[in-house]
Amino acid sequence: MDSFFGMVTVALVVAAVLLTVVVFLLSRLRVTAREKEDIEGEERRVFGFLHHLGQAIADDYSSRKLFRVIVEGLKEVLESEGAAL
Repeated sequence: MDSFFGMVTVALVVAAVLLTVVVFLLSRLRVTAREKEDIEGEERRVFGFLHHLGQAIADDYSSRKLFRVIVEGLKEVLESEGAAL
C-alpha cells in the first residue's frame, strides 16, 4: 500500500513538473511569435518606405517633394504622430 502511494506521489510530482515546463514553453512561444510579428511589421514599413522613395526618385520629384516623401516615410516607419525637418 505504501509503495502505491509512493508511486502516485512520484507520478503527481512528475506531472506537475511537466505541466510547469509546458506552460513555460508555451509562454515563451507566444512571446517569440509576438516578437516575430513586430519585426515583420517593421520590415514591411521599411521596405514600403524604400519602395516609395525609389519611386519618388524615379519620378524625378523636386527636392522639396523628395524631402516630404522622406519625412512622411520616416514618420510611418517609426510609427510616430508627427515629423518635421
